[in-house]
Amino acid sequence: MRAFAFRFLALLVTLTSGFVAHSLRVTVIPHGEFAPTWPIETSKRVYKRGPAGEATTGSFITLYSSDGMSFTKWTVECRTPEGARKEMQKRLSKAVRIVSRGPLFDQNGEQVGETVVALVPPNGADYAAATLIWTEKDELCQVDGATLGNILEYRKDFNH
Repeated sequence: MRAFAFRFLALLVTLTSGFVAHSLRVTVIPHGEFAPTWPIETSKRVYKRGPAGEATTGSFITLYSSDGMSFTKWTVECRTPEGARKEMQKRLSKAVRIVSRGPLFDQNGEQVGETVVALVPPNGADYAAATLIWTEKDELCQVDGATLGNILEYRKDFNH
């Protein structure tokens, strides 16, 4: 009888935990001008800010998601939209495969850049197994993640 009660209690705790996790909404902990400040309704992930700083080619921030994934976002100021496009092409030259590519629009429906999801060699010094790269006016942003699925979820969460 005790074994049955223990199993029933374990099942109840598991189901309750699943329900609570399912009902969570994505919230982004805003920091600085680069982080969105609105709740994102398309995913169940919650993102927390990790280490951030300046690098020789721009700035970076690490984000940790509630499902255990980490993402590093690099932002590079390229001075001109053409400079951002050239930097994107340079980074994509190492790609094994382009998964998707398309225009990036602002809130008014005007094209402000391009967004690309690509698979890259996982053993590269600067790259992960999957990457999301986009240009927005004179800025280039790149998010590296461990898997294509996680990069696609990140893209959906942040509308890129």
